[in-house]
Amino acid sequence: MGKSNKIWNGILLSQLVGYGLFTLHTWSADPPTVSETKLNFLKEYKRPIPSIYNTVLQELIVQQHLMRYKRSYRYDAVFALGFVTVYEQLMEGYPSDEDRDAIFQAYIKALKEDPEQYRLKYWIIWTFLPRPPLPFLWFLFQTIDLLIKNCELIMAISH
Repeated sequence: MGKSNKIWNGILLSQLVGYGLFTLHTWSADPPTVSETKLNFLKEYKRPIPSIYNTVLQELIVQQHLMRYKRSYRYDAVFALGFVTVYEQLMEGYPSDEDRDAIFQAYIKALKEDPEQYRLKYWIIWTFLPRPPLPFLWFLFQTIDLLIKNCELIMAISH
């Protein structure tokens, strides 16, 4: 990579950070345990969640916790878009919109992140990129498909 590309990439990165589309993440030397993250979720959202949603949410929070506390974790607008899209589809049939939003808030706060930033970055991507590139859509659909298969497996095991 030439010197001009490094300068260009540095300028682009600083612009993305400035616009809030990319966030640099600092890694914690002493991350919380999965059980602490799950407990934080339960402290934030105290109401019962129907088991069909709760089972999947608990599994999803474990997976996201493991990703969140890896040294290589980088949160950005595309990550927010992917997560919010999956969450919205997962919770599509939830009985209460108010509870669905409260669960989202509790979920993201349990991971020590800002739920408003997730929503804002989701909105920014859909506003400025109304038609995501084909490879991104493929990745997103593969992720959703995997989540659905995991849900089906969990449901089969629990019955």
